[in-house]
Amino acid sequence: MFGWVALLSVAAPLRLEEAVELAVARAPEVAMALAERSVAEARRDQADSAYLPRLEMSATYFAKTYKNIIEPPSLPAGIQVVFDEVDDYQHFQGQLKVGWRAIDFSRSHRVDAANHKARAQDAKVAEVRTGLAFRTRATFFAALFSKDVLTLSEQSLSVAEKDLRRAELNAEVGNGSALAVAQVRIRVASLRAQAAKAKNELLRHTEQLALLTGRNGPIEPEGDLASYSDGAVPEGATHPQLLRLELSALALESVAESHRMTLIPSLTLFATADLQYPRGLKVELGEFASVGAQLSWPIFDGFLREASASEAQARAAQARAGRSAAEDELVRKRVDLDARARTARAEKEGAETRVTESELYLKVAKAAVEAGTGTDLEVRTAELGLDQAKLSVRQAVFELALVRAERLFVLGLEGENRR
Repeated sequence: MFGWVALLSVAAPLRLEEAVELAVARAPEVAMALAERSVAEARRDQADSAYLPRLEMSATYFAKTYKNIIEPPSLPAGIQVVFDEVDDYQHFQGQLKVGWRAIDFSRSHRVDAANHKARAQDAKVAEVRTGLAFRTRATFFAALFSKDVLTLSEQSLSVAEKDLRRAELNAEVGNGSALAVAQVRIRVASLRAQAAKAKNELLRHTEQLALLTGRNGPIEPEGDLASYSDGAVPEGATHPQLLRLELSALALESVAESHRMTLIPSLTLFATADLQYPRGLKVELGEFASVGAQLSWPIFDGFLREASASEAQARAAQARAGRSAAEDELVRKRVDLDARARTARAEKEGAETRVTESELYLKVAKAAVEAGTGTDLEVRTAELGLDQAKLSVRQAVFELALVRAERLFVLGLEGENRR
């Protein structure tokens, strides 16, 4: 009957916050979100590099089968002019070039877009962690509730089995009836079924916790549901989902503006230092330097610029609409959670009152049976009412704990004091 106690006695204890930390640390969806954040950060670094100059070095060597010569002009006999060599079969050129985009009105908007995207990925990581934390809490509370139901069922079953043995003995000696025995047997069968169901539910939820946390072997969730059902939930900042959508919209708006700014000419300054052989008209290794500027102005690109800007602007509007819808949904959830919390508190108070009244009723019913003025049916009715009232209390406490966990999720909080 108490087989589950032996099972949990060798199980590894697990606290709620420990379960949340383990689940978040090993979850593949969190790892994927972190990888996406690394990609966004790398792209942000790429965008930031647009403000830095570019330094490039190149070297070229080639050989050819002929070389240029200067033919002397026709001169009178006896006069000879000798020209130095101006070319060689082998050629070499080395160049060091420095370039800097001095004027580019689209650059700052590209950098802003990359920064917004990186921050949006940070928000996505927080969003994934928050959702996983809620799923872990809900599973943990379900395991505690199943454990409570199993405990209550086993306790009631122990009493019912004693009542069954007593009723059977009374029936054998003629002090009881077959009806009383049948009533107790029905109660025992019902409690056994309830205990078996609770045991299976407890096993299911603990196995889910093991998968979430990466623990091997049986797990025993520690704590009391009542301790997780009370207390104010700290108000969080902007929900990570809303922050992600807002930053995504800002990024897309920056992209749209960067497309529009490409209509304005850009100016690039550059300087080069060259080492060349042959140099000019001399077969020697020589160096020379140059500076310059390049003005680039894409006047007409087949309306691609405006089409790209319009697409980015439309996607930004889509993200903002999604943010508004998500915000409305979160407000509706908070209103629903407030209503559920009020209902659960009322049910808890009513169930606690029923527990008190049922205990009194059971005491009076047993006294009446002993005095010969009551019936076993009244005792069975009182016991059933007491069992149901106790389960109702635990059900209400579980609902309050679950509502509190959902409130943390709706507020965008991973934990009590952590985003």
